Amino acid sequence: MTPHLSVQAFTQTPDVHTVFERALRDRRLARVTSEAHPGGMRAALARFEQAQSPDVLVLEADRAALADLPALASVCDPRTKVIIVGHVNDVVLYRELINLGVSEYLVAPVDGAELATAIERIASEGEMRSKSRVYAFMGANGGVGSSTIAQNVAWAMANKVGAGIMLADLDLTFGCADLNFNVETGTQFFDALKAETKVDDALLERLLVKRGQNLHVLTHPALLDREPEHLVHQLVEMLKLARSNFNHIVLDLPNHWSALVQDAILDADEVIVTVTPDLCSLRNGKALLERLGRLRPNDAPPKLVLNQCRMPKRAEIKVKEFSQALNIQPVATIAFDAGRFSTAASTGQMLSEINPKGAAVTSCAQIADRLVDPTSQRSKGTTWARFWNFRQRKLA
Repeated sequence: MTPHLSVQAFTQTPDVHTVFERALRDRRLARVTSEAHPGGMRAALARFEQAQSPDVLVLEADRAALADLPALASVCDPRTKVIIVGHVNDVVLYRELINLGVSEYLVAPVDGAELATAIERIASEGEMRSKSRVYAFMGANGGVGSSTIAQNVAWAMANKVGAGIMLADLDLTFGCADLNFNVETGTQFFDALKAETKVDDALLERLLVKRGQNLHVLTHPALLDREPEHLVHQLVEMLKLARSNFNHIVLDLPNHWSALVQDAILDADEVIVTVTPDLCSLRNGKALLERLGRLRPNDAPPKLVLNQCRMPKRAEIKVKEFSQALNIQPVATIAFDAGRFSTAASTGQMLSEINPKGAAVTSCAQIADRLVDPTSQRSKGTTWARFWNFRQRKLA
């Protein structure tokens, strides 16, 4: 099956709309999150001016609409793959579109199996499968809120980029993702991951719990009477497997060092350290950042989140002094808000479900933006940018 990804279609005719819906019922696309919209090119332009473009875009367009491809390129993520369903059977037109960066051109009438095969082929290409990114969240000490930040950032990612988001709760002893997301594990986690268990796609799918439309959570009950060390190999293999199925993977790590934590840190594309403005967090944060620097000497420095700031009646280290001591500027400074955070935790909801306009919600969304889009996603120089010359080129 294809990895978890998002596919959207913008059609002009009822026939192609029906074909798209039939294609999404194909067993090979069982993991795909899809949307179908009428309106063709104009509807696509209007939507992507305001929203993130999907992993794969299916666009029905006649010859006149193809002239608007440069405008579409300017509002789409350059990593979006495009399938055009057209009504002209012309090999010159086909070659022109392929040279301009379109992944596939299908001539109507098409059937569901043909369109499903095109989506599967594109999703299986190395570029699509290799773009997965892993973000490891770790607290400098217990109680700093690293798990809460990781979970809310994963939720923000799911709302921002759509499909292909996974959160893995790797605190095998005291993990709380099941409570905070108000979900139940679909199977007995520790029973399924025995020492001799074969790690494959089927096992991963069994252990994942879907929260909302786009987020998949790897969670488990808190069991204190079992020794999880024998699960390290299986979990490491599972995380490697997840890279081929999900675009973005958030790891919620415990704040104690272990073989599993070190493996996760070494495999992550980004490390996010959460601290609070107190002396213990400053000391532990400094030690943790130094160790991460030794483990990841050629990577970008970890990102720092300063949480629970301005707590009433608590003596705090000022943000400026804290940053200077660690020689790193926080990517987010989140104020203490006992009411909203405790309400979210007690009801099994994310912060944005409690108050979409809260300051902490904005901070988590900004962290998600920084991680998902470290550079401009609409940069020129990609294959999409070549569409800018489209108007000057005559299609035979």
